[in-house]
Amino acid sequence: MRLKSIFSREKGKEYRAVFKQQGFKGLVKKYGWKLIVAVFMYYLIRDSILYFASGGGSILTISSGAAH
Repeated sequence: MRLKSIFSREKGKEYRAVFKQQGFKGLVKKYGWKLIVAVFMYYLIRDSILYFASGGGSILTISSGAAH
């Protein structure tokens, strides 16, 4: 299963239909954990990029521990 085929518009409609009819358990049973992990990773990476691009945080900032 290619990543592009997972996120196509047609597949999205299919996933929503299965989720509405059978719920989360049915979605996992039909498509497996790969779909759930792919969606989770997509949003994790996207939101991390948006957070750091907006100046929300810096990994390299070192706190001195002193109260200001």
